[in-house]
Amino acid sequence: MVDFGDQTRLPRGVRRVLRAWLARFHVTPRAALGERMGTLAAETGVELRFRQLYLDYARYGVLTRPAAGPARAVSG
Repeated sequence: MVDFGDQTRLPRGVRRVLRAWLARFHVTPRAALGERMGTLAAETGVELRFRQLYLDYARYGVLTRPAAGPARAVSG
């Protein structure tokens, strides 16, 4: 999942202009995205890779299932 970050590390003027532009499209940054994805990963047993990109302009998270063990032959 990729979403806008809260841009806290961007310069104040850039952040203000970007947020105003996003608001025109009814888009709001999801400040708790990483925390929520972490909770979801813990509850479901999946792995989370999460990064803040470009001074927190964007956030990138990937949830993956753990790899299954090797296939075993079943004899009858």
